[in-house]
Amino acid sequence: MGNFIDYIRESGKETFAQRAFTEVDNLVLAMTSYIDFRGIAASMEENQRITVEQAAKRYRELHENQIPEELEAMAESKRFGQLLLSDYEEVFRTAKEKTQFAAVHISSEDGFDYISFRGTDESFVGWRENFTMSYQVIPAQRHAADYLNRILDRVNHSIYVGGHSKGGMLSVYAAASLTSEKAKQIKKIFSNDGPWLCKDIIDEKSYLGIKDKIIRISPDFSIIGTLFSKEKPDIIIKSSANGPGEHDAFTWQICNHQFMHSNDLQDKCKIYCRIIDGWMKKVSLTEREIFVKDLFHALEQAGAPSMYQLGTVGAGGLKRILFTFGKGRKESKLVMGKLFGQFLYGIFANFGVYFHREAVA
Repeated sequence: MGNFIDYIRESGKETFAQRAFTEVDNLVLAMTSYIDFRGIAASMEENQRITVEQAAKRYRELHENQIPEELEAMAESKRFGQLLLSDYEEVFRTAKEKTQFAAVHISSEDGFDYISFRGTDESFVGWRENFTMSYQVIPAQRHAADYLNRILDRVNHSIYVGGHSKGGMLSVYAAASLTSEKAKQIKKIFSNDGPWLCKDIIDEKSYLGIKDKIIRISPDFSIIGTLFSKEKPDIIIKSSANGPGEHDAFTWQICNHQFMHSNDLQDKCKIYCRIIDGWMKKVSLTEREIFVKDLFHALEQAGAPSMYQLGTVGAGGLKRILFTFGKGRKESKLVMGKLFGQFLYGIFANFGVYFHREAVA
């Protein structure tokens, strides 16, 4: 039992011709787009391809012999080392239209293609987009749709599309934006714990033509992967982490080249999902927009360079966050109040049932 990096090493002697593409292979390729391939993989305009093995060597040269563990494992693998990287695109803007987007085209000489969309990085820009998609189409979604369209202008056979977290959602959105003719070229769409499309701003009819091609994979405690969706993920898997930490794909458990499956989402997870869903129903699109803008304005006042480093700002940084948000618009405070109220309702309405089940067990 291990994670997807262990899988890369254990399955490395078998090519895709020897063992067909699997759901775990999807995760490996979805996570590949998190790697910084600037100066390594060619852009779409350059129209060149480089093997994963060559990319790993170039990465070491550019980063003082440092390399991500997954890229090193892929490069040493017969299964992944000779896959080709191309059409690398990365957009990061902090100006008016804040954007965090990246994608890479992974292919082979014999016609295998996987389009990998990157999920959220540690930047405030990326996390702000995650919140923004609750009230409007975000720039990353438009970039993803344009990127996939341009790829299919050049590729005339069927392809896989996928990503992790926001990357999974971008995969669904981009495929749903295709013409019916181009959509026929999509073999499968993998959303690895990615949120669904917000029905308040995106017509459900837009993805009906591709719905049967979508495979949603989530751990058994999934908050991100159940956002905006009332349906269970298609595949629920086990994780070595607990709670929200299960979103980290490095914790997803794999045995004998397959995900270790769970029968259902955890009871605690279902409770939190109901709380969030109930809150979203009570908050208008306008209220969401004001809340997100005020929240991230307050977070940025803490002085931390990224979301993951908010915990290092100390009491002074926390004070600045609270003070700035406290001075925000009344709509933001109202939204926060609704969230707090929904959370308390969820605690009293559901947790008693949960703890009773735990005691009986």
